[in-house]
Amino acid sequence: MIKIFIRSLFPVLLLAFYTPLGASSQAEVTDKQMMVTMRMIGDEVLKSMGDKTSKVSVSEVLDGYYKIGFESEFAILPDSLVKTIEGAMKKRSFEQGYLVEVQECDTEQFVHSYEIAASNSEPKSLNCGTRAMDKNCYNLFITIVKKTVVAQERFHRGENQNNNLLHNILLLLGVIPVVFLLWKFYEMKKEKHTTSNVDHSIKIGAYRFDAVTLELTYEANKVELSGKEADLLMILHKNRNTVIEREKLLSEVWADEGGYVGRTLDVFISKLRKRLEGDPSLKIVNIRGVGYKLIVSEVVV
Repeated sequence: MIKIFIRSLFPVLLLAFYTPLGASSQAEVTDKQMMVTMRMIGDEVLKSMGDKTSKVSVSEVLDGYYKIGFESEFAILPDSLVKTIEGAMKKRSFEQGYLVEVQECDTEQFVHSYEIAASNSEPKSLNCGTRAMDKNCYNLFITIVKKTVVAQERFHRGENQNNNLLHNILLLLGVIPVVFLLWKFYEMKKEKHTTSNVDHSIKIGAYRFDAVTLELTYEANKVELSGKEADLLMILHKNRNTVIEREKLLSEVWADEGGYVGRTLDVFISKLRKRLEGDPSLKIVNIRGVGYKLIVSEVVV
């Protein structure tokens, strides 16, 4: 579970790292506002021609370049067109410069154009003068001139980039220790789980003895041996069917306790015999004057 969490955390961190702080949909909102403005311009143009029912279509061809299409045909008076569009722009509190181009639908030729500067509301006619255009199907193309805000946009963009970089660094510094601790905890838990699944038991006849838990298991019965019982059983098992001298058993099992009593060994041998009495193929025999031997007989089925 922890491993899955850590793995899923990395994509989130990457997304957070590459997402600017305080990022908003301001550009999207501005685009929507411009689409509303363009539709308003189309409606005002039709109203100025006395048409209040025809539909207007608006699309953004490129960034800041809009096309306004009309369902009906109409004649165009350039001066009236300038005032109508300018009035619509003022209603929307639009202060940027813009370029207006008139296109014939059939020929796709631009038959009229003019530009309004941001700092000047006087139109700068580029061609066609004030000649009226006959009734026809026309499209309006309006280009938003963004030169006046380029420097300001660059400034804010640079400021936001600095803020975003600081945000990402602080985020990374805060998350790295958490991820590291989670990973270490997972590794420790994994190691513990792996260790717990390792079988430390050995087979002694019909018994199984776990050298870590010191548990001796026979069928469904389980008993925990003392440390000395476990040491003695392991020595006998390693040297099964072989006589082990009494002195060797005493020195290896009780050497760290100094003055041991010989009778102690006999007591523990007696205890082990009772522990193993469930399996008749196992016997601990006393070789008089020498020591003890664990006899493991093969069971013939």
